[in-house]
Amino acid sequence: PAMIDSPFINFIESKNEGVKFKRVDSAISSALTTGTNIDNEALVNLFKEAIGDEKLKIEVTEMKSEDIPAVILISEESRRMQEMMRMYGNMGMSPDMFPADITLSINCGNSLIKAVSACENSDTAKLICKQIYDNARLAHSLLDSASVTEFIKRSSEIMSIALK
Repeated sequence: PAMIDSPFINFIESKNEGVKFKRVDSAISSALTTGTNIDNEALVNLFKEAIGDEKLKIEVTEMKSEDIPAVILISEESRRMQEMMRMYGNMGMSPDMFPADITLSINCGNSLIKAVSACENSDTAKLICKQIYDNARLAHSLLDSASVTEFIKRSSEIMSIALK
């Protein structure tokens, strides 16, 4: 399948007021969620503490499918900036110069999320939270080599815990 390149999209948008291109998957949040955000500060704090990234936006939502524990949502502007930086080889700029606008959307209707919320063992809960986050990142191809290694190690640890 052919792609329209970013410079062409920017050119068309600048010449035609009111025209805005979006990726097909940019509306994924509306396709997956019911639009209802749930106020669950304890669950958000558990994920923030487990993940250790204070800049990461985390929201708890009710999704249409109970099968998905969490998804990563990236804003259209942030996605475009990442594509342009990749296309132009970063041109000596640090990737941290334009941080991605990433949101972890947690599905409060998922049985795993419910179990993590009720988990008595905080170490196990944090381990599962990290795994859920990395699963969501893996679905978006956002894991670097060090994260993949950690993911595999943690997967083994979780399987060992499950067999006890």
